[in-house]
Amino acid sequence: MIMNWKLRLSRTVMLLLLLTVCGLAIGLVFAYPVSRVRITEASAIQLDQAALAGKADPEQAVVTPGDLGDGWSEGNPKLTSFGILGGSFCGEGVEVPTALSPVKSAVLVNPATKATVISQAVRADRWQSAREYVSSVDRAVSSCDRFYVAGPEGRQLQRVIDNTGSKPIDDYSSRVYLADDGKSSVTWSTFAVGDVIVAVEYIAPTRPPEGFLGELESKLLLRLAPEAFSPGGVVPDSTTTTAPTGPASNSTTTVLEGGSADESGGG
Repeated sequence: MIMNWKLRLSRTVMLLLLLTVCGLAIGLVFAYPVSRVRITEASAIQLDQAALAGKADPEQAVVTPGDLGDGWSEGNPKLTSFGILGGSFCGEGVEVPTALSPVKSAVLVNPATKATVISQAVRADRWQSAREYVSSVDRAVSSCDRFYVAGPEGRQLQRVIDNTGSKPIDDYSSRVYLADDGKSSVTWSTFAVGDVIVAVEYIAPTRPPEGFLGELESKLLLRLAPEAFSPGGVVPDSTTTTAPTGPASNSTTTVLEGGSADESGGG
């Protein structure tokens, strides 16, 4: 009897140890992939798009020379034909929804760095349409890792690199196109604020300086949704805006009227 009792006890202990080891192994198997997941949208702001519909102004959604600083000036407006708004992504065209305003655009150039910024904005018929456009762009551009991009230097095969790691708002998409020969790059983003669709593109031999695109986005978002991005929710003066906390939090920008054109983009 004593031997049977000891045998049963030893079997119970072994079973408990086996269950413990199995539990630890299963936990490690599931914990590993979870630990590899990067939360990339933690800092993204979810705007009240319905409340912003009709309030965000496409005129304020276009980059100005004052936003960029010294060395930048207005360029050839015909280059807006290479803008991404209404363009093709991985060979799939994404049409702009019904527009309630002309496409506002600007081309700005920096001869010293051989860089060009193409900025575009348009008011859609509904805020839902603006959000869906951005989502459609993101779905389309996510379907390939290389495709031919038409730019000022001609048609080139480009690598597609996801650039949404630090998205400022939810309705946002961004990518970097790098030419296989390493001689050109295109960095762009598109996002929706209310019923306004915004597109910003940086074309140059190399990628923009760290934080360059984010700084421009911050200035545009501050103008389009000041209640959401101004410190303390204070609406800034209509002629001078201060960028929200970020790479250019200590700079001021005077909003200008120049640089707009009505050509719709596509490239």
